[in-house]
Amino acid sequence: MSMKKGYYIFCGTNNDLQNGSSGVMKKMQRQVDVLNNYFDTEFITINEPENYHRGIVDKILFRLPSVSYPRDYIQAVNYMDSPDFIYIRRTMADKNFIEFLSALRSKFPACKIIIEIFTYPYEKDEFDSWKLKPFIYKDRKYRKFYKKFIDRFTTYSPDKEIFGVSTINIMNGINTKDVEPIKPSEHDVNILNLVFVGYMQKHHGLERLLSGMYNYYSKTQKKKVVFHMVGDGPELDKYKAMVDKLCLSDYVIVYGPKKGKELENIYNQADVAVDSLSLYKAGLDWLSSLKSREYLAKGLPIVSGCRTDVFEKYQCDYHVDFANDTTPLEIERIVNWYYDLSNQFVNKTEMTKAVHEYAVEHLDSSVVMKPVVDYIYS
Repeated sequence: MSMKKGYYIFCGTNNDLQNGSSGVMKKMQRQVDVLNNYFDTEFITINEPENYHRGIVDKILFRLPSVSYPRDYIQAVNYMDSPDFIYIRRTMADKNFIEFLSALRSKFPACKIIIEIFTYPYEKDEFDSWKLKPFIYKDRKYRKFYKKFIDRFTTYSPDKEIFGVSTINIMNGINTKDVEPIKPSEHDVNILNLVFVGYMQKHHGLERLLSGMYNYYSKTQKKKVVFHMVGDGPELDKYKAMVDKLCLSDYVIVYGPKKGKELENIYNQADVAVDSLSLYKAGLDWLSSLKSREYLAKGLPIVSGCRTDVFEKYQCDYHVDFANDTTPLEIERIVNWYYDLSNQFVNKTEMTKAVHEYAVEHLDSSVVMKPVVDYIYS
């Protein structure tokens, strides 16, 4: 019996691949690697037509519902040779993209066509700025045609159906072999070190933690809590101003972007990692971030501001979740949770090992992509 054959499609440009999030690029490559363990899978980027130059008029016209983004869909259809499956990372729905799906369905009627929706619901997250608002109407106009041409959506949300199409529920995954677990450093056990590493955006909601720390230090504490903030982003200045205003400079260390040995040294001091705390700002109430996977693979338990998929599916004590709203975090609750968790282990090294193994068992890409593999085989 011959091996099934398929294509993994990213709709973008080579510049997108070169300049995009390295985490997303690594994730797509890892998904292709996993699929290649079972099938003959080729990665395709569907680009703008050769020699195309986008001018200011184009940028205005693209916002009209009837105007599509120019991509070489026809070349991609002609290139493909009798696939058993096509896996597409979602792009905005427009007339040309739907016609592309129609052409695939017509040319390869037995092929399983799967589109990955990496954020759902996505409107508030993807079309948040006034410049992007017009694209909502284009997407709404054309996404109703998905159910005519595709077989499944993969989604990180718990939804069983999206836009009239059945879903395959998966989770964000990483190559856990690429993540080195922390090497816990010697430090005062009466200090609890929290760490956030990332590009600071609105949905990270670190103001909730800073306000919580202000409340915590306004009364008697049984343990010192220090927050290490690593990275930059549009919210960084706001957070810096809060640190000054709330007189938290003795308890909050702002590093800016770090990498390599410097970043590892910061991680090695950490006891707990901080994930997104305000997903409600993006219209979401379900966390499946790449960052949560990296934290766990490093052996760090997590504080988050809503439910996290892996903890809902596989119960454990490696997390403490707060309501998905504006309220300051209760630092005492974090301290008590961590104290109870650490008492389950002989030392911090053993806890780090256990959390890392949890990530390997449940969050490696080879594990999270298995439902997709099973569906292609079915």
